[in-house]
Amino acid sequence: MEKSVSAKLPVFERYLSVWVILCIIAGIIIGKVFPQIVAILSRMEVAQVNIPVAVLIWLMIYPMMVQIDFSSIVRVGKKPKGLIVTLVVNWLIKAFIMAVFAAIFFRYIFAAFIAPTLATEYIAGAILLGAAPCTAMVFVWSYLTKGNPAHTLVQVAVNDLVILIAFVPIVKFLLGVNQIIVPYDTLIYSTILFVVVPLTGGYVSRQLLIKYMGMPWFENVFLRILKPVTILGLLMTLILLFAFQGNIIINNPLHIFLIAIPLTIQTYFIFAIGYLWAKRWRIEHSIASPAAMIGASNFFELSVAVAITLFGLKSGAALATVVGVLTEVPIMLSLVNFSNRTRHWFAKEEIVSSREAMTMQKKKRLLWGKALIATDLSENSNEVVACVAKEGKDFAQKTKLVHVISVETAGGLNEAIENANKPAMECQIGMLRNAGIDASYAFAYGIPSTEINRLIAEEKYQFLVLGSHSKSMVEEVFLGSVADSIISNLSVPALLIKCKGKKQAVCPLVFSGNILFPTDFSDNAKAAFETLTNLSGNYSPAVTLYHVQNKDVIPQDLDYKIEEYNRIDTERLNKLKGTLLKAGARSVKIKIETGHAKQTIIDEINNGNYDLVVMGAQGRGWIEEVFLGDIAHAVIRKSNTSLLLVPFRK
Repeated sequence: MEKSVSAKLPVFERYLSVWVILCIIAGIIIGKVFPQIVAILSRMEVAQVNIPVAVLIWLMIYPMMVQIDFSSIVRVGKKPKGLIVTLVVNWLIKAFIMAVFAAIFFRYIFAAFIAPTLATEYIAGAILLGAAPCTAMVFVWSYLTKGNPAHTLVQVAVNDLVILIAFVPIVKFLLGVNQIIVPYDTLIYSTILFVVVPLTGGYVSRQLLIKYMGMPWFENVFLRILKPVTILGLLMTLILLFAFQGNIIINNPLHIFLIAIPLTIQTYFIFAIGYLWAKRWRIEHSIASPAAMIGASNFFELSVAVAITLFGLKSGAALATVVGVLTEVPIMLSLVNFSNRTRHWFAKEEIVSSREAMTMQKKKRLLWGKALIATDLSENSNEVVACVAKEGKDFAQKTKLVHVISVETAGGLNEAIENANKPAMECQIGMLRNAGIDASYAFAYGIPSTEINRLIAEEKYQFLVLGSHSKSMVEEVFLGSVADSIISNLSVPALLIKCKGKKQAVCPLVFSGNILFPTDFSDNAKAAFETLTNLSGNYSPAVTLYHVQNKDVIPQDLDYKIEEYNRIDTERLNKLKGTLLKAGARSVKIKIETGHAKQTIIDEINNGNYDLVVMGAQGRGWIEEVFLGDIAHAVIRKSNTSLLLVPFRK
């Protein structure tokens, strides 16, 4: 399975390691060929933080930041294990392991190649790297391993706070130096530039894009366009960094190779501790991967700045921190690859986690306690029942299937007809029960509309579900002469599911999809809006609030007032929009048109790519026209979308 996924990667991403090597080489060449330009760019600093590098890091981080759903951050505290792994590995293990590895290699294994004084400086540089866990680049590694954006942000933010407190004591202890001067302006500016700025930009742009373009466009268009930006930013950053450090690398090839060995071993070792610990603790992969990545990678801007401040630009400590920059990206990319290939290690835990997340997400209050589903046992009614089953036990507390057999059809053969229809009925009941729905069934005899209304009244059902497109009972109910009696006497919300026929393999009803809400601002429309608000809280749909300035009602001599009407109604719709967004709708659009209400509504329904239309069933304005009379037949016959009709209760 992993191989097939890898094979589908674009060529650019599949050979990312090759592009990294080419960019490193290109950076070194640029540093040699254009030293004056590179010198100018290298001097563009604020508190030893290079601004061109900061801009490129923003490009890397922004795609991660813009995906953060801030409402999910409040749930991070319910899963603290990832944060515990990060804190323990970073602050109780990493720096000390780095000091041990550096001392073993530089003082003993490489003693023949490195002088004792220089070895001490290399150890100091390694310790500075080990004491500063990654702040900015971890967003890139998390993004490339499909890490949880909210958890990554919290992990980085907490580490930034700990750095302010723990960095100096750890470095003092390990170096045995009492006069360490830490450039706190570098710490503060780095945090602002690499966390606060891209985080703010991501949050603001996310809110605006979702508000004006909608969640589907944001997820399916914008994020797809943004996808290569992280990698392009990474490659440009590499070119710039190695253009700055090209001379140092060329002048010290052997020592750079020797320094890279303990740094590389330490990186893999620390990653293994965090990653395997997370696996042992059954932490899902989207949290485990960034938790391990933070410890493995380094806050090299801070390490380089402190090394230069303490030991000088040309010191061994400064060189060691530069080698940390040189080795980090290729090593971290190999760990990204390893993490993605071992995602299946965490598969079972992720399934459990996703179920927990769904449970948390679906802690919805039931919209309807008891629901009645009218069925004619046809293939189309199977589709209706399948739609209800798809919603699971969150649909209603109790559900009953009823098949109404007309008196004319029965002809005294009640028992024989029931026995003939029982297998089909039990098949539909099985679909509901398998979905966890408490379901029962019954056969009724009489006029379908009368029997349905009787059952609703006597057994106190709160919701009615029917299908359209069938040529038997359901069609008779909605598309025949019984339409007026059902709709005009409707006492509970009714869901008319538009079945698409055999060729349609999916349920035509999607509560979380695009919903159209036509309104005339009547009391009945307000009742329908309450149901829509509850749907928004439960399913987070994308809603279009729709109002028609009806030419059938507005006299011709008042046409000049249409603009004023539009302004007033826009204000009304904006208030409704605020209510829906607060309730949980993921996006809300406003649309006002002028025309003949019936045809204008039908055209909007059929051309608007909606999954559901929510409307009042007994309004006082044009909605009354739509649903009480011949227009009801036109709307139901001519619209191609499922309808949720909500009656007004005085």
